[in-house]
Amino acid sequence: MTIQLDTLVNGRMTVKREFGIMTEAVRTGQITGLSGTSMDAWADDAAGQLPLTGSVLSIGGSNLVLENADFQVVDKAVADVTLVYRVRFGSGGGNGNNPLRDSFRMSAAMQQVQQVVDRDGNDVKVEFNGDEQGGEFDVLIPQNNIEVVLFENTQTPWLTGLNWTGKVNEFLWANGEPGTWICMGVDITPSNLAALPDPEYRMAYSFQYDPDGWDPKVVYIDPETGKVPFGWKDQPLASKAITWYQTLDFNTKF
Repeated sequence: MTIQLDTLVNGRMTVKREFGIMTEAVRTGQITGLSGTSMDAWADDAAGQLPLTGSVLSIGGSNLVLENADFQVVDKAVADVTLVYRVRFGSGGGNGNNPLRDSFRMSAAMQQVQQVVDRDGNDVKVEFNGDEQGGEFDVLIPQNNIEVVLFENTQTPWLTGLNWTGKVNEFLWANGEPGTWICMGVDITPSNLAALPDPEYRMAYSFQYDPDGWDPKVVYIDPETGKVPFGWKDQPLASKAITWYQTLDFNTKF
């Protein structure tokens, strides 16, 4: 008997991404060489060869959990197979203890921020009676958010919350460059305090994304106008990036 999945001849895999994260994979293929001499026997054999629901597929930086495994006998000793995997953070190497309950959700909203450069990163100049100064303006930008829920067994859930809150991603994570995702907080709710050896808690991690990074930048302000002077980007000392937030490797848990 042979199970053929993700091959060029008899199988394929399609994936779905949200905000750059692979959230679903559908694998299709065939099981051949099924034992028996009847449809019922082939079906029984095919059912016994399918991976178990809850098994993990690690691919594309995501841990996907098998939610549905289906098959159909289509020929003598041959069955078509469809496996549907969906993301459940915390499975396959993370610290979540129940992959079928771990979950995540994403959202996006507009947020108002002040800018001193245009969309292409160029200085904005305004002029009046021959006097030039840099321009400042408010714009709405998309604010992407992720909430990841893990069920974790620990004696010290508050230490986990303290360790994660206010940290930015050290490496590429959720399609974001280092320093662009920040953990805004961890909501901790007891789930099963009688669990052994350690109590179980529902840990909801909240993340926000800033494509420019979360570390602040100081820009020179003209004391006469109270505005950023035009041409400040051409002066190396007119601005300074401040390394403020500590980093954490988000990939170790998610």
